[in-house]
Amino acid sequence: MLEVGLMNMNSFVATIGEFLKMNTNKEANFDQNRIGFIIPKYQREYSWVKERVQTLITDIKIRDKFLGNIIVNKVKDYYEIVDGQQRITTTILILIALFNKSKNGSKSLAEEQKTLLDYIFKKDNPILKNESIGNYMLLHENEIVIQIDQDSDIYFQKETFYDLYENIEQELCKLNCEELLSFQKKVLDCQVLVLIGEPDGKLQDSIEEVFLDINYKSQVLDVADIFKGYCFKNYDSNSHEKLKSQWADIRWCTKQFEYLFGYNKNPRENTCEYLYLYLLSVPNSYGIPANLSIANKHYLEGKGHSKTKDLLDDMIAYGKHVINFDKRIKTIDYVFEDICLDAIAHKNDTGRIESLRAMALNILESKEAQYYKLPFFMLLHFLQKDDALRSKLDFTSFKSLVTNMYIYAFLFTNSGKSKNKTLIAYNVLDKIHINDSNTIKDVLAELKTVRREFLDSFELFRNFNVVKCYAIYSIMDHYTANDNFIEHIYSLKNGYTPEHFLIHNNKLMEVKWKDSLNNFSFSLRELLGRPDGKNYKATLYKKQTTNYLILPKELNEFIEHDDIVSKIDAIKDYYLKHQASLPAHIDLFVKHIEGMTTFIKLADLKGKNENQKGIENAYKEFINEYFSDENQACLYRNLETRFKSSFYNH
Repeated sequence: MLEVGLMNMNSFVATIGEFLKMNTNKEANFDQNRIGFIIPKYQREYSWVKERVQTLITDIKIRDKFLGNIIVNKVKDYYEIVDGQQRITTTILILIALFNKSKNGSKSLAEEQKTLLDYIFKKDNPILKNESIGNYMLLHENEIVIQIDQDSDIYFQKETFYDLYENIEQELCKLNCEELLSFQKKVLDCQVLVLIGEPDGKLQDSIEEVFLDINYKSQVLDVADIFKGYCFKNYDSNSHEKLKSQWADIRWCTKQFEYLFGYNKNPRENTCEYLYLYLLSVPNSYGIPANLSIANKHYLEGKGHSKTKDLLDDMIAYGKHVINFDKRIKTIDYVFEDICLDAIAHKNDTGRIESLRAMALNILESKEAQYYKLPFFMLLHFLQKDDALRSKLDFTSFKSLVTNMYIYAFLFTNSGKSKNKTLIAYNVLDKIHINDSNTIKDVLAELKTVRREFLDSFELFRNFNVVKCYAIYSIMDHYTANDNFIEHIYSLKNGYTPEHFLIHNNKLMEVKWKDSLNNFSFSLRELLGRPDGKNYKATLYKKQTTNYLILPKELNEFIEHDDIVSKIDAIKDYYLKHQASLPAHIDLFVKHIEGMTTFIKLADLKGKNENQKGIENAYKEFINEYFSDENQACLYRNLETRFKSSFYNH
């Protein structure tokens, strides 16, 4: 582990009040000519959770509190906070809440507020400045308003600040006037161990190492902070300002990936998925643990300046390439011309362009899992950074690449092993990283190999999932093997919705029997009853994948609660009118149902003037047979077989 001495640092114990006023009555401790403290944008975002703030407030109320180490460095006119920004930010929010709680009926400052103001502002400037959110506190008459401009909030902290400040106010409302004064004194009397680096960067080669050394052994740092500490250790000291700029870019990419693509943003998790998943995509670190250490040795240990810099440069470029692609693909006139030069010639082929757009967006933004995205993200990165690779990609190959990435994404999520790193298409990543004249052809070949491996053990998901349903039926209905392309993608945006084919989603699971002689409604919930004293059969059946079709919205709304016989007739009529045949998945369901004895019996009751009781009994028999274990097993086998056959020429 790191061996870093503190002999060249100024270290001392101070109260929070002394720290914020930068005055311990000892000249050697603080330079009071400095404006205040600053949290640079290369530091991580404010991420404390409600429970942690409540614990801090409770601890302060009941005992003398030591808040730990605060490491700062002298940079220009400020003390730059290296370690302790979460605690100091929370303390400032507590003091602001106390300030606002102390206001009187007039617009002028109360005496208690004047005292507190000196711990929050210095000469009209906030004591604590945060570069990642801009000016977040505004003094208006006798109130300090927490006000964060969205454009300045580069790490999406706005809601965290607002929520936690509101929680602090709620906690303070529990205290009477006497308790508030006592609590205020206890806050200001909390102690910290302050460690200050030498003026204007003289100790830059060790200040982050001190931070890492103090925190790493006790594991109070998250993965990103540990990674950052090793970056500072590996860099030459005269390049630390460059590193801070790089780290700010990495933090920006991290927050964008959380916001756009569903990467982990749980502050309780001791990980950083942006760093982790990037490294999982890079040769020599495939399979790396989430803590970025292998055999008790951190990934960056011993890497040196050049290797660390090259890694960070590529990590930043990778993030920006993926983010920029996501931004461009959401514009109306985008036709992929920046990553496939040949695509511009196909801009009028709107159907295929829209299908490509839908597949790419599904891969990018699905929250189902993350591992399957890695080959696609890395391919986007290489196509944007390498002119030679981009020049070799024609539109036909591009269509096949996106299609097979989409199919891989579905097969990965359907596997039920979304957290299994071994399912990552490492062979595909290898071919991307080799980056030679055969890369495009080799990547496609590897994707097909991965597809065959998944299909060998393919089992259709039993519990309905709308995203997976859209994907599997898009593939089943519209994939053409000779073109290696999916011509149409089902989605709500494209006007398709899941149809509750047999058991409807309303409370009573109502069925409307439509007949030239009989028209009435009945409840499947009541008809099927409870099998175990707790759950209605209808409720259990409703959740099955085999209860759903994907239909055009207009057709879905037309058939809605109709009985199954009427639904099938309406579906056939609709597709006969709009196209030559039923889509593959609908055709499979319809033929299967029409071959069931209980359905034939039910359909035969149409126009026979059968009484309602007789129709309900026939309907019950049909539903119970359809959802019987034997029938469901047969239906799933047929669906799985039909799906697998999609990948062969017919």
